[in-house]
Amino acid sequence: MTRLTENRPADASARRRDGDRADRAHERERLACREHAARYHGGPSPREATGPDVPDAPVEAVQRLPARSAAPHYREAALFYDPPYVTGRGEAIQALSDRLGQQLVRHLEPTCGLHGERVALTPRNCFRLDFLIETGDDASDVTRAGLLLGERPEAEGAPALYDALVVGSGAVDVLVRFDPEGLEAHLADALFLMSERAPTLFERPERLRAETSQGPWTGALQGPEVRISYPPEPVEVQPGKLPERPSAPPDLVMRCLRADAPGAWAEDYRRALHHFDVPEPQHRPPEAPARRAAA
Repeated sequence: MTRLTENRPADASARRRDGDRADRAHERERLACREHAARYHGGPSPREATGPDVPDAPVEAVQRLPARSAAPHYREAALFYDPPYVTGRGEAIQALSDRLGQQLVRHLEPTCGLHGERVALTPRNCFRLDFLIETGDDASDVTRAGLLLGERPEAEGAPALYDALVVGSGAVDVLVRFDPEGLEAHLADALFLMSERAPTLFERPERLRAETSQGPWTGALQGPEVRISYPPEPVEVQPGKLPERPSAPPDLVMRCLRADAPGAWAEDYRRALHHFDVPEPQHRPPEAPARRAAA
């Protein structure tokens, strides 16, 4: 497996100790996630039986404690490249996630942890994130950003409600969803766009800016969604031949929700509770994550 390890801790024994602790924490969170899913669906504990809605092991739960007293769950001593980040979603998405992972390692702050296939614990169930970025040295300064590539099956045809439920439950501070086709065609532009919404995650935004396309292009903002359109390539005219009309490149589409800006997702959060059949006793006010973010 190819790895970019120049920033990884050199002490092998320390890495093993850290890995053992992380494995034990992941196992505890995996069991908590399975029990959580079973409770909300009225089934027995997974120690007794595994219901159809319980995620297959192994999974790791991303759980945000209300008092913000939890230390970073997945933070590494240094940022490094460790694919695969996305599995079980087809070759095209896996190849795209690998490209994205390499670029994130280049541009994120070195203190970030970059992880794939983490699970967000919500009132509905455990929902998967394609990427999790985590930064912060202590419990009072932890930032968690989730990335999604396209629509996952568990979104049930309602990606906006899915996103609102993940952010409103407090699983992440920032949730970014990219359309895969546009991300594949405009990866540098996508990272710069993401850095504008989550600047604290990126080491040198000016370097990202230098790698973006230089236009012309047009952008549109609709709520939390940004759409950038690109013109087609110039028409090549050859003597004696009719020029072919070039097709326009795919649009770059990014949807970004922040826990500290509930105006963009609070209504969708309420709709998501009903869409995903969350029992009334498990409803939570969507303003809670914003209060925690301000704490």
